[in-house]
Amino acid sequence: MISREIRITTLVIVALSILVLSLIPRNPISLDSFRGIDKLEHYTAYLVLSFILFLNIYEVKTSKLFTLIITITLAILYGSIIEFLQKFTGRTPEFFDIVADFLGSVSGATFALFMLKRIA
Repeated sequence: MISREIRITTLVIVALSILVLSLIPRNPISLDSFRGIDKLEHYTAYLVLSFILFLNIYEVKTSKLFTLIITITLAILYGSIIEFLQKFTGRTPEFFDIVADFLGSVSGATFALFMLKRIA
């Protein structure tokens, strides 16, 4: 298994990257001109975040289901806070961004759970 320090460092880098990329003003001529691409970005970002978060939270002594629920809850809370903060950066918060965050979080945490079961 990957060392705890590497897992935590990776989690912090991913979380900070999502925060910065979500709060910087968008270029009016961006990939968002392709309808829905931003939802794919949200889905992918939260899939990665939840996968790493699950691996950081899970301990052998805890329930995998409990870890799955906590991981998804924390990721959605993080995404919701970022959506709220976008009001103050000139960006527009969107409900469907949170939906994409949720779907990515469920996918990432479930994938981490599946990987742990395969390794064990």
